[in-house]
Amino acid sequence: MSYQLKLQILKLNGWSDEKLSVELGTHLAGDGPSTQTIYRWRTGKTRPTKVFQKALDSLFTEHSPNGEDNENR
Repeated sequence: MSYQLKLQILKLNGWSDEKLSVELGTHLAGDGPSTQTIYRWRTGKTRPTKVFQKALDSLFTEHSPNGEDNENR
């Protein structure tokens, strides 16, 4: 699944670009990307670096409708 689709799914599930930025920063123990950068990723204007792609994959797995975070709901 493409990073754009993952970002769109997270957005549809209530994740704002700001929340995603904070969570990516927390996941990487540093600063997350700007909200404008996340917007560019989601719209396909730019691509996330491999470091951010891996962090995004991890967050998506944890918080997607079929991910670990939602198994007990």
